[in-house]
Amino acid sequence: MILFYGIVFVLAVLGMALFSSSLVLCLLVMVAAAGGFACELLFRSKWKRLSGLLLVLCLGLCFLTGRNSSASGTDDYGKAVQDAADKVEDGRLDDAKARLELLDENCGPTDASRYVWASLYADLEDYGTARDYLEQAEDRHCLEWYGRMEELYVSEGTPEAMEALQELYLSAADDLPEEARMQLMAGLAQLDRGQTTSAQYYLQRSAVLDESDPLAPYYMGVSYYKLGNEEEAAYWFGTSISRGADEELQSYMKWYAEQMEVTAS
Repeated sequence: MILFYGIVFVLAVLGMALFSSSLVLCLLVMVAAAGGFACELLFRSKWKRLSGLLLVLCLGLCFLTGRNSSASGTDDYGKAVQDAADKVEDGRLDDAKARLELLDENCGPTDASRYVWASLYADLEDYGTARDYLEQAEDRHCLEWYGRMEELYVSEGTPEAMEALQELYLSAADDLPEEARMQLMAGLAQLDRGQTTSAQYYLQRSAVLDESDPLAPYYMGVSYYKLGNEEEAAYWFGTSISRGADEELQSYMKWYAEQMEVTAS
């Protein structure tokens, strides 16, 4: 038991050194541990029980306070990152950079801070550095990461960036099979490359996942038109119209319908 009190005392000292928000409670644990140690040596069993009860109580308070402090720290960090993001959005890039440097120094880099760094460098049109920050992210398979990479490639706008964007859509469609938009974009990427059969796989998935979207069935119709299957093309164009295709989309479908009539005649 004496060894136990000694270990608790040492842990309390470490707690004081590492968690400044719990200094008082760590001090209480130290006192309780020291008291328990003394009671073991000097007093009868009831004093030992009392010191043990005090120690348990202090440990419980330390645990609860530590949890609250951790949650508060997480909230504060999130607010600080959002503050840096707001500064980037407002064009106050120097202020945002200083804020991010301080956050990374105190808390270490996180995906949240990397996203803001990427936005900052994208605003400076330093797309290589922005991309480096995004590629350092720990989670490169989530929707937010793909969305930020997409935004970066679109902003860059070079032929190389557009080619990389198409590859990005294909990766996103594989990583996020339930995301209708990523399935659609992967289908459009393959359609643009002339990979019509592959495009149909993604486009049909998108059409199934989002039954209100007229775009996926429209492009399914286009793909079948390219393959010479006019019956399937007409079916998918009709599906697009039934889903509320706008006037512009309907004008495109009208053109395809006229071409199919010419071919039939």
